[in-house]
Amino acid sequence: MINKSFSEIEKAKKYVEVFKKVTVTLCAILSVLMLIAGIILCVYDGATGVSYIIYSVILCGFGIFMVYYTNAISNVFVDGMDDIKSSAIMIEQIAKGNSGKNNEQNTNVFPKSFESCINFYLYYVEKGAYLSASTVEEQSLRVVKDIFSAIKFNSEEEAKRFADYKRIEIGEKWQIVKKNLIIPIV
Repeated sequence: MINKSFSEIEKAKKYVEVFKKVTVTLCAILSVLMLIAGIILCVYDGATGVSYIIYSVILCGFGIFMVYYTNAISNVFVDGMDDIKSSAIMIEQIAKGNSGKNNEQNTNVFPKSFESCINFYLYYVEKGAYLSASTVEEQSLRVVKDIFSAIKFNSEEEAKRFADYKRIEIGEKWQIVKKNLIIPIV
């Protein structure tokens, strides 16, 4: 049985974004410090000061480029993990659906068609769960770990409108997450 919680992948996405912000900040601070040191050294030794100023510009430009490059690669890996998890959950559900059928139906050699679908979900961070689809009719808020039992939205704006309607504050406790799921075409 596959764990259907995406909480670890959500944490990885947050870590990638935090890493980008911290490294860009550190790179900028180091460049500014090197620039200030270059200006101060220009008073005593012009050539050394100018070289420090040039190196600070190179450090800032190349450092920030490398940070964004590393961030792009990290996002590819995290999105890949998300796709693999979604595919594994879908394959498990298809296997469960086929296991109760007789052998004549299992001999079908034609593969099913699948399509990629981007959905937005309201994610409750503390419990690592999504807003349940049954919440539409009810007054109370329920959360589920299974993403396929959660209420899905076609856009981030639609999710925000529903959150405002249910008086859910997006921020620390609730977040809007984007999922690229692979679903069978019926």
